[in-house]
Parts: sequence; C-alpha cells; structure tokens
Amino acid sequence: MDIFDGSFKKDYVELKFSTNLETLSQISFKKIVRTFKIGFNLIKKCVEFRPHFIYFTISPANNTFYRDLLYVFIIKVMGVRPVYHLHGKGIADNITKYGFLLKIYRWVFNNATIIHLSDGLLASEITPLKLTNTKTYTLQNGIKKVKGTSLFNIEEKEDDILFLSNLFPSKGIFVLLEALQLVIKKRPLIKVNIVGDTVNADILQGVNDRIASYGLKENVIVHGLKTGAEKNAFFESSKIFVHPTLNDAFPLVILEALQYGLPVISTYEGAIPEIIDQNTGILLPKNEPRMLADTIVKMLDNTPQLMRMSTNCRSQFSEYYSLDRFDRDLNVIFETILEEAYV
Repeated sequence: MDIFDGSFKKDYVELKFSTNLETLSQISFKKIVRTFKIGFNLIKKCVEFRPHFIYFTISPANNTFYRDLLYVFIIKVMGVRPVYHLHGKGIADNITKYGFLLKIYRWVFNNATIIHLSDGLLASEITPLKLTNTKTYTLQNGIKKVKGTSLFNIEEKEDDILFLSNLFPSKGIFVLLEALQLVIKKRPLIKVNIVGDTVNADILQGVNDRIASYGLKENVIVHGLKTGAEKNAFFESSKIFVHPTLNDAFPLVILEALQYGLPVISTYEGAIPEIIDQNTGILLPKNEPRMLADTIVKMLDNTPQLMRMSTNCRSQFSEYYSLDRFDRDLNVIFETILEEAYV
C-alpha cells in the first residue's frame, strides 16, 4: 500500500540535502542554495496547488530544526495547516538547555497536527509545550517484511551477538566493547559481529584500538556497512541483538531484529520501552557495561528463555511493526484529519 493512497489529492516537494551520513550534519554552500531552492518550490506549490494541509517530516532538534523553521514560516504565511510527522526527539532537552526555544516550539506547533512515534514521546516532548488548537496522533514505525526469514533455532546459529548500527558513540558501541571484555571471562569463545557504516575514521580507529586492548580480536569482527542479503545474513546467524544505545527515538533496527526472532538487549531510551518488554528482551540503564555483560551471559546461558522470546519477537513484529500496518494506520490518521476538518 502506498502512503496517502488514491483517496487523497496530493503533490510534493522533495527534501534531500545529503547523499551520505558523512555530510549529513555538515553545512555547505551547496546545502544553503538547496535550502532556499526548496523554499521557493514550496511557495510555488502552495500557490499553484492550494493545499489544505502540508505533511512535513520536521526535524525536532539539532541544526536541521533551525533550517526547517524557514519552511514552517512559509507554511504559516501561506495559511496552510501543517501536519508534522516527528521521527526523532530532542525538544525537551533543547528547552532545558535553551529556555528561549520554548516560545519558538510553541509558535511552530500551535495550530497544527502532530504525529509522533509513541505515547511516551508525545508525553515527554509535546505535552509540556502546552499547545493551543493542536491535534496529536501516535503512529509507531513499521518496516517491510523480508520473505523467507529462517526459524529461530539456537543450536543452528553460528554467532552469538549482533550489533548493527552506524558506528557512532551515541549508539553504545564503546559500552558494548567494554562489556565484552567482561563477558569473555565467562564465555571465552563468544562470537560478536559489528555491522554498520564507519563514517568517521577516528571512531573506527577507537573501536579497533579497544578491540585490541580488551583482548577481543578472536571474538569480535568489524564488518563495516552491509545491505540487502548481506545484512540479512547477519540477522539469520545471530542469537541475540544488542543495541546499548545512549540516544535514540524509535530505532528501526530493533524492528528488524524482532522480525528475525532475535531477542533484544537495549536501554531505557526514547520509545524503546514501548517496543521491547520482558517477553521480547531485556532493557538496561544507559552506559552500564557491567550490567550489560551480566545480561549477555545470563541470556546466552538460558536457551529455553531465548526460544520463548524469539517466538514472541516474531509475533509482535507481525502484529505491530510491518510496513503494511504503518501505511494503513497513516492513511486512517489522514482520513480522520480530513473528516474533522470538514465536519
């Protein structure tokens, strides 16, 4: 199913500023020109198409939020009601650091419709703003189903742990490595695959240095970026997915792990506590390598628990996190918005 199916008359302006992660947060003359070109196209669409609503995946924090203020200004000046779809977090932290941003956030989100990733993120990020004339909806992320995923069988798995994320410190890669130096004392033959884009040479060097200094060369392999069938093969061969993230909103990679029946070890961060429960994994406080090490060992030592969790992971993915379900629920939200607008 296509997002915004045939029942909606629609047009779009493409938002694309970077082609890779390495340049995503960098400011350049080319990006500035692109920013204003998109703004001009937005004005043109508003005049020609005359929309009642504009669906905008606004960035709620970081430098991209300030860029997006240009588009918010255009939308409001053109008299169109914005429908903001938030895929990240950071509003609460920004307001705590910079009090003046409270008024800016209120200006952005007043008289609007907001779709957020979870009830918890709505409560922590949006409710404190005390907005007026604003409707809110919750829509959990979904991903495309992969056909032919193998049934979970501990005895047939080749590897123990999978870490799959871009190699940013905020994703907990160094916490995992610190934990593994404790794990190998009890499980010296443990096998760990680290998969993800090595966008920063210094970070990659730091990862390799720790692998060497912690005595993990026989246990840990850094594979770099893998996509498609190559990436799927790591999910197929692993027993546990470990994501000790320090900063996340609603990580899609956890949904991928659920689809493959991998019990998840992660942290109380963002919407993760609304995805993972005691039936599908274990959540820990952030930045606790000793607790992480103990949890990894205990989970690997309890095969019956892993099998039960695996079954639950697959069923929860099928029920809540497929892309079909996401598309269907998003269309329902838009139908509701239109009905309420024209009652």
